[in-house]
Amino acid sequence: MRRTCAWYFLIGAVLVLSTPTAEGQCGHHGCYCGDCADGHHNGCGHHAMGEGCCQSGSVTGIHAKQKSQEGKITEINYLPGLTPEGATVQIRLLAGPEALLVRLAPIGFLRENDMELKEGDTLGLTGYWASTIDGQQFIATRITKQSKSLSLRDPQGNPLW
Repeated sequence: MRRTCAWYFLIGAVLVLSTPTAEGQCGHHGCYCGDCADGHHNGCGHHAMGEGCCQSGSVTGIHAKQKSQEGKITEINYLPGLTPEGATVQIRLLAGPEALLVRLAPIGFLRENDMELKEGDTLGLTGYWASTIDGQQFIATRITKQSKSLSLRDPQGNPLW
C-alpha cells in the first residue's frame, strides 16, 4: 500500500510541476513562447505559432512581421501527421541566392483546395519567420502559384485547416 501511495504522489508531483504556470508557456513541451507575434518559442519549435502554442495569447503584430518571398521549389518534404492526409508539406524554395525552408500546410488541405505542388514550380509566398526544431523557418500564411492563391493561416497566424 505504501509503495502505491508513493507512486501516486510522485505522478501527481510531476503533473503539477509540468503544468504551465506562466502566461504563454506551452505545457506540452514546457517551453516558454515569449513574443507570440514573431513566432519565436525559445526552443519549443515543435509547433510554429498558431499550431498549438500561444493559443490564448494575443497575436497582434503578425501583419507587421509578414514578409513576401518568391522562388522555385527545389525540394518537397512531408512531415509526419496522424494520417497520410495530415502530413505537413515543407519545401525548400530557391529565392535568389539562398534556399529557404518553408512550412506550408497539411497535404490534405492543399489537395482540397486544388493546390498541387511539384519541384520546379514557382511560388509567391507571404509569411513570417519562426524558430523551429529545424532552425529558422519561413511559415507561409498565403501561397500563390500562377494565378491561384490560397490562404493557409488567418490574420492571427492560426491555421485554416
